[in-house]
Amino acid sequence: MLLTPLMMEMRRLLSLSIHFILFLTSLLPVKGFLARNYGAKSFHRWHLWARSPTTFSDSDTTTVLLRREPQVRKKSKNRHAPGYWQNITNVQSELFEFWTNLGVKTVSSNEPPPIPNEALLNHFERYDLKYAVVSYGGRTRLSKKLGGARIIPGRWTAAVESSPELQALLENETHMLSRTLPPLSPQQKREQPNESLTQVNRTRWNHSPKRKPKGYWTIETVLQELYQYLDDYQEHKNRPSVWMPRLGELKREGRDDLRFAITRFGGCNGICKLAGLVPYREWYYFEGQYELLVDLRDYLDKYHDGDYSSFPCASDMKRYGYHQLYSLTQFYGGSTFVANRFNMKYIYARNTHGDLKYGSFSIDTAIDLMRFIRAREMRKKGPLKRPTIAMPRQQTLLANGEDKLHDEIMEIGGYENVARRLGLAYFD
Repeated sequence: MLLTPLMMEMRRLLSLSIHFILFLTSLLPVKGFLARNYGAKSFHRWHLWARSPTTFSDSDTTTVLLRREPQVRKKSKNRHAPGYWQNITNVQSELFEFWTNLGVKTVSSNEPPPIPNEALLNHFERYDLKYAVVSYGGRTRLSKKLGGARIIPGRWTAAVESSPELQALLENETHMLSRTLPPLSPQQKREQPNESLTQVNRTRWNHSPKRKPKGYWTIETVLQELYQYLDDYQEHKNRPSVWMPRLGELKREGRDDLRFAITRFGGCNGICKLAGLVPYREWYYFEGQYELLVDLRDYLDKYHDGDYSSFPCASDMKRYGYHQLYSLTQFYGGSTFVANRFNMKYIYARNTHGDLKYGSFSIDTAIDLMRFIRAREMRKKGPLKRPTIAMPRQQTLLANGEDKLHDEIMEIGGYENVARRLGLAYFD
C-alpha cells in the first residue's frame, strides 16, 4: 500500500510531536518515572511503562535513581582473528617478522627463530607476541613446540653476553638499548614517561624471604600448591575445593607465586585439565544461576505474594533494591528468555523468542536440586575423573533420602530434561 502525501505529512507531524513532548520532559525536574530512569530517548520503554498495571506512590516519585553512564566504545584496533595464535605456524612467522623488522640478520630461516625475552617484547611493544608466549605455557614450552628454538635469557647481562641477536640490536643506537641496564618496564614508562634510560633512578630488586628457591616449581609442586590453596579457600570461603580458581583471584589472595607458576606450566586451562578440576566458566554459571533462583524466589515471596507464575519487571527489581537479581537476569539472557526457561509469564515480552516453550518448571525444585549438588561438590576432592558439575542419578538421590526431590524431578520432565534446563552435565 502506497502512502499518500497527506498520510506522509501526518506521520511526520506525529513524529515531531512525540520528540517535542520528550524534549519538554527532559527539561522538567527529575520527578517522574520516565526522566528518572530512562531519559528522553527511550520512548519505547516509556510506552511499555505507560500501559503497565504497576502503580507508583508519591514516596516513590521523590526517590532519585541514578542512570548508568552511556557506554563509550573504544576505537577498533588491528587485532588478529580469533584463534590466530593457536596456530603454531603463525607464531613462528611472527617471530621471524619481529627480528626482520628490527634489522637482525643473524636469524636463519633454516632453524626456528629465537624467542625474545620479556624485556625486549615490552621495549618494542610487542604485547601480542607476549600474549602468545603466555598462551603456550611460557617460553620453554613454546620452544619445544617450535622444534627447539633458542631462548634469549631473561637476565639482561646474560642475554647481552650470549645472544647475537641482542648484540646486533645494541649496535643500532636508534633502538635505545643499554648494555648495562635492561629496558624500562611498562610500569616504569607510565610512572616516568619523560625520563630517558640513564636518568631513571632504579633500585635493585632485593630477594624476598617468602620467595621460593630456584628450581622449586615443577608440575608436581604446582598441583600440590594448587590443591592446598583450594582446601584453605574452601575452609574460609565455603567454596568447593574442586573448582578451578581464576588467576585474578590468586592475585587478590596474594598468591602471585602460584599464579605465575600456573602460567609457566601450561596456563589456567592446561593446569585445570591436569588437576582434574571443574573449569571456572562452568562453576561460575552454576553458582550464578543458583543465586538467581534464590533471589528470584525471595523477590516473588515479598512482592508477588508467593506467585511464581509471572516474572517481575526489570525496573521493579532495581526499584526495590534487587540489583543483583537484575544483573543476573541480564547475564542469563534477559527477562524474556529467563521467564521462558522458568515457565513464567512476562507481560513486557516483545515476542523475540516466539512461542518457545520449555515445559513445566518449579523454582523450589530447582533450588533444592542445586543445593543438593553443591553439597556433594563440597565433599569432593581432586583430581576428579569427570571434572564437571553433573546431574545426580536417580540411585544417588534415593540413597540419600531425597525421595521427594526425585518425585518432583519426574513431575517436571525427568532427569535429562531438568539437567538440560539448568545447564548440568547428564550421564545416563
